[in-house]
Amino acid sequence: MWSARWQEVEQLGLERAKAELGEELPLFREIRREQYRREPYLLLETLRSISRGKISLSDAANHATGDGLCLDDEIAAAMAADAR
Repeated sequence: MWSARWQEVEQLGLERAKAELGEELPLFREIRREQYRREPYLLLETLRSISRGKISLSDAANHATGDGLCLDDEIAAAMAADAR
């Protein structure tokens, strides 16, 4: 699914796709839908990481400046557990 959406953008060209379709472009809608689906899990896993001492609030502030904190594995596991 994602590759077909990216091919659509490549055929149009990114600038043209943004100018003509903007947020209505299917790729952008899919990305937005996936963000909304993952957001509650991101919040949960961030709070869980803080409560378990994996990160501190000062660490979180430092990560906001560009170091990054990847919780993809934790988010995927939480989503999989909910799907059962």
